[in-house]
Amino acid sequence: MLTVDFKLGAQILRTFSMLSQFGTALDIGMEELMIESYFPADTASREFFAQFAT
Repeated sequence: MLTVDFKLGAQILRTFSMLSQFGTALDIGMEELMIESYFPADTASREFFAQFAT
């Protein structure tokens, strides 16, 4: 898990990033699949991203 801060104009968006890897040594197609997900780390960032959700 990593913390990442983005500066957008005067606003700072605080997020944390999580990397997930799936598969086993027997799953050739899934062996190198990695998904990176970002989540808001504070209320102001959560409210910023929520305005784009439908």
